[in-house]
Amino acid sequence: MTPGSAVWELLLPISLLGVANAFVWSPLSTTATRNLPMHHAGAGAAVYNTTRLVGSVLGSASMAVVMQARLTAELTGVLHAAPSRAAAGQLPAGLHEGFSPAMGQPLLLPAAVLILGFLAVSFFARPRHLSLGTEAVVPVATGAG
Repeated sequence: MTPGSAVWELLLPISLLGVANAFVWSPLSTTATRNLPMHHAGAGAAVYNTTRLVGSVLGSASMAVVMQARLTAELTGVLHAAPSRAAAGQLPAGLHEGFSPAMGQPLLLPAAVLILGFLAVSFFARPRHLSLGTEAVVPVATGAG
């Protein structure tokens, strides 16, 4: 993000994220609950939704903390100046150079969490190997006879 960024440069990746979310959440909820027995389906869905909501709250709070820290770091000298009431609702021109990076840098937090999650899954998750020949054989009814 820069002060001269066009609106379409921001709307394009935001739109892409919106479309990607539509393709992520439904398969994820199905995957999280697909192997549960029917008598545990309600509890499993509740645990999934609770975990998802707690994660989104913690993610939003983390983004807000990073955003506040970056605003404080980028605008320290400028914030102590007397506020102008002439342009209410608009960011004064003197704040543009510090405000843009301060609002753009927190967007790196989800990317860092994604990379850490990928590394954790890659190195610490143990794959399940199927051992051929140990599965139970279930006879198939043919219907003839």
